[in-house]
Amino acid sequence: MKLTFAELYRRHRDTVFQLSLAIQNYDGKTYTPPPLSDKAIAEKIGLTAEEVREIRCLAEADALPASVWAEADVFKNERAKKFRRAEKI
Repeated sequence: MKLTFAELYRRHRDTVFQLSLAIQNYDGKTYTPPPLSDKAIAEKIGLTAEEVREIRCLAEADALPASVWAEADVFKNERAKKFRRAEKI
C-alpha cells in the first residue's frame, strides 16, 4: 500500500529533520551527528531523494514560528516601498 505524502511526512519528518543540516550542532570542528544529504537520508530510511527533499523543506518551514513569516513579510514590503521610491527619483 502506497502512503500519501501527508502520511510520509508525518512518519518521517522528525528523522529527516534531525539527519539533515537543518539542525546544526557544530563545535568549531565537526557537526554532531554529521549531516546527511537528501540522497543519504533517503537510502537510510527507504525513500527517494525527492521525497526526502520535499519532507525536509516542509519540515524546515514548519519549524519556524508564524511570527517569523509575518516579520519577513513586513520587511519585504518595506524594502519594496524603498525601491519603488528610489525608482521615482
